[in-house]
Amino acid sequence: SNDSKSNSITRKRKVILDSDEEMEKETRPEQSFKVTIKKSTNVNEEKIPVSLNQIKQQFGVNVDELERGREDLEAEEEGTKKAAYEDEAREISSFHQKEAAIPPYSEEMFDLIESIKNEEDKIKMYYNVCKRELAGNEAWDVRESLRFSLMTIGNLYLECNSLVPNSDDFHYLRKAQRYFEESIHVIKELKIMNESDKDDEKEFKNRKRALLLCRGRAYTNLGKTHFEQSEIIRKNQSGTLTFRREYMSRLSMSLKCFKIAEQEAEILRTQSIVSDSIDKRAELHMIDAKVMLSLACRFQGNAYLRLSKEKESIDVLKKACGMNENDVNTFSKEKRSEVVEAFVWLLLERYDSACSLIHTCCS
Repeated sequence: SNDSKSNSITRKRKVILDSDEEMEKETRPEQSFKVTIKKSTNVNEEKIPVSLNQIKQQFGVNVDELERGREDLEAEEEGTKKAAYEDEAREISSFHQKEAAIPPYSEEMFDLIESIKNEEDKIKMYYNVCKRELAGNEAWDVRESLRFSLMTIGNLYLECNSLVPNSDDFHYLRKAQRYFEESIHVIKELKIMNESDKDDEKEFKNRKRALLLCRGRAYTNLGKTHFEQSEIIRKNQSGTLTFRREYMSRLSMSLKCFKIAEQEAEILRTQSIVSDSIDKRAELHMIDAKVMLSLACRFQGNAYLRLSKEKESIDVLKKACGMNENDVNTFSKEKRSEVVEAFVWLLLERYDSACSLIHTCCS
């Protein structure tokens, strides 16, 4: 009985062990292959790259060429920045400096350039506002502001050119020319607007006279830019046929502009006379017309002298001096300060014209 018990226990153990082994087989994943990692002791075996340069070389990248390419690109970018800076500098002061010329970046020049930038910002703003649908006084005011800024920036460029008297570059003069031409175009728009609104007759007449004055001044300054360009050609170019044609073209254009300004001054003076004597603005327009007439005729005289037309030059300079003019009734009894100031400018302008006349007669 003891042997039978022992055999029974042994069988039960065997069954339990067999059962455990089967469960272990079911839970343990079957492996289809084995991986054996061996540490290589062969010194000639290829090493794993440990640096970025080694990895690039392994994939066929030439590190030295990449480095040189990067340096070339940086040098090119630096050169581009330098070229852009030089272009900007030439834009600010594009002229050939002579011995007698002032330094291109003088304090006065920088002040002028700063003023020009401010006016350019205003002009962009006014042009944008003009694109809107405006009417009445608002449309008039924004265009009048635009006209004023165009004339201002044109005069600033003329001042820049006067700081470099020995320059052979048209840069500043062409800039001034463009702005004066734009100003004339805006004045044309203002004239159309004024003609379409005649409800207030007194204001209509005043604006009409003011536009005559503005147009005459714009043509005077435009003529001056052409004359100054002709002077640069005369001083710095050779006596070729092309030079002669360009020189004559500039002089002819300047004369044409000065004559238009003279005509506008004559019309303005006439309209100021027939205006109501109570209108104080008409009195001021009368003196402004005489100042503009004197200025336009003086420039004409200089242009005629360049064309060797001495008789025409003397005749027009006499007119600029105010010879045969009667200024006794120029002032009203009130003698307002702005009228007196305008008359002083008239006397100064006629004095300059007299100096030009003396120089012409003595030459």
